[in-house]
Amino acid sequence: MIKNYFEHFGLEVQFNIDEKALKKQFLQKSKSYHPDFYTQEGENAQNQALEMSSYNNMAYKTLKKFNTRYKYILSLIGVVLDEGQLKLPQSFLIEMMDFNESLMDAQMEDDTEKMDELKIELAKLKEEQKQSVQSIIDSFELSKVDEYQKEALLNFYLKTKYLDRIAENLEKNR
Repeated sequence: MIKNYFEHFGLEVQFNIDEKALKKQFLQKSKSYHPDFYTQEGENAQNQALEMSSYNNMAYKTLKKFNTRYKYILSLIGVVLDEGQLKLPQSFLIEMMDFNESLMDAQMEDDTEKMDELKIELAKLKEEQKQSVQSIIDSFELSKVDEYQKEALLNFYLKTKYLDRIAENLEKNR
């Protein structure tokens, strides 16, 4: 049985993958697992084809986007994302409290110029977060991940998720 989604597509476990190769593998496997090719087969073969087709679709859906791929890799390295148990660093939360306060002020005053500035600041914050783990992402090897790297990758995931929610709210309130 296939161990993980990356193996399913013949890819190395990496944060940055060749998305064209992923899509090519997905399409090839989609054809081979398509249920229409198994109509003359027995019920077992049909069910197995449906199961593999479903697995193929889920694997592709997970790996095609960086955020879902990132979350999946966290699960592969043993990071449990129990949302209620995870904590962001206090310094980050204080920084975000200040940012959110500025955002609320700009929204209440309907200050589009300030909102645009905050949008730029948010993009910079997201880039800083990515830079904090870039070397880990670039040199990632599944079998060589240590606790420090796990913690750094988890913090990046949590902070990015938080920043993405702020970005979504910023866009909604424009």
